[in-house]
Amino acid sequence: MIRIEVNVGGRRLSFATTHLDYQYEDGRVFESEQLLKFLKDQASPLIVVGDFNEEPNGEAYKLMSAEFRDAWLESKAKQIGLSYPADKPVKRIDYIFHRSNDGVRAKKTWTVPTPGSDHVPVVADLEIR
Repeated sequence: MIRIEVNVGGRRLSFATTHLDYQYEDGRVFESEQLLKFLKDQASPLIVVGDFNEEPNGEAYKLMSAEFRDAWLESKAKQIGLSYPADKPVKRIDYIFHRSNDGVRAKKTWTVPTPGSDHVPVVADLEIR
């Protein structure tokens, strides 16, 4: 996990990115628990993104979505957000999360068809109040 803080229009924002275990669900759960523990005292608006290697029915996703909003779902995107593999996406395993009490709202989300990686990028237009 990597976390950075940036100033946008005089306001501090925090971003974190992660790449969870691709083989074992218990590894992803452990890593998600550690991520949540590390971020729990973060005061500024927080956006967490990454390759969670887990579909929305998995335990690590459930841990994250208990504390964060899934931008894809919040935006009510018409597609279902499949991001892996890039050549023919069949899994939704890449996410953009934010805390609802931070004044962040997902206005729009989409994927970008590109062969630049084994995943297609997931993008969100976020509004910060």
